[in-house]
Parts: sequence; C-alpha cells; structure tokens
Amino acid sequence: MPPPSDPPLDPPPRKAQLRRTIRNMRRAYRSLFALIIVVLGGWTLLDAARWPDLNVDQRLLTVGFGVSALLAFVILRMMEQPIGHELRLARLGYVAQGTIVTIGPPRGRRRGVTITYSFRTVAGATLEGRCVVPRRIAVVTLEPGQTLEILYDPARPRFNKPRAWLAYVEFGDVRKHA
Repeated sequence: MPPPSDPPLDPPPRKAQLRRTIRNMRRAYRSLFALIIVVLGGWTLLDAARWPDLNVDQRLLTVGFGVSALLAFVILRMMEQPIGHELRLARLGYVAQGTIVTIGPPRGRRRGVTITYSFRTVAGATLEGRCVVPRRIAVVTLEPGQTLEILYDPARPRFNKPRAWLAYVEFGDVRKHA
C-alpha cells in the first residue's frame, strides 16, 4: 500500500508555507538567539571600546562573550538551513517521478530505514538520491520499484527529497486561525 496520495502540485513558483508549529518554533528560536547575540555582542563591543583599560580577567571575559555570540549565530544559521532548504524545494522545486531502487536495513537506535531512489530531471539526467524514511511513514508500505514524487532544485539537482517526506512545509494558501 503506497503512502497517502496528495493532490498534484502546481508548477513553480507555488504557494507553500511552514507548518504553524514550525513557524511558531522558528519565531521563538529566532527571538531567543537574537537576544543572546545582541546582549553578548553588545557587551563585547562595549568592552572592546575600552580594551586598554581592562585587566586580563576582563579581557578574557570579553573574548568569551564574543565567542559565545558568534557561536549562537552559527547555531542559529545551522538550525535555519534545513527549514530553508525544504521551503525552497516546496516553493521552487521541480516535480519528477522517481522510483525506489533499494530499501536499506534498519540502522541505529531508532531503527531508521534509508531508501535509495532514482529520478529523471527535466534536462534528461538520471540522478539517485538517498533519504531516511520519517517515522510517520510505515516502511512496510514501501517496496523497490514503487513510484514517488520527488521535488528537486533545478539549479542544484542534488538537493532533492520525496514529497511525502517533507516535514516542515504544507502546500496551499495560508489559513487564518481565530
């Protein structure tokens, strides 16, 4: 039994947005990390302005604040990257029919199953992709030779993902909740 079928997608650019819970969580993380970056970065800049007057302990603390602000910025960017990739795929990605080539054995503590699939781009190139099956999709419903809808970035086809595997986005108009 294949995964539940969704209605066909419009050609790009299409309407897609982050799921409500992801949108709220993203907003909360952005606010928290922005606060950390502004406070620690501000202390660093204020102390850097009077660097010659600081003793060794104060200088080390200033460097620590600067490194912490930089680390918070890097972590925020790393958290945003998968969400941004998936949203870009949903909005601008081309749809291709793919075929499951292999289903790997369960691995790791969570028993994640990796599938390998192949698909053909609009340019005519045949590419292979690999993806871990999300836990919400029953692995027993998948079998080699089964077709999947694959979304891929036309500028960089190596960025691809089966449509059913998209976890952060939903397609269609934004729904207003009262």
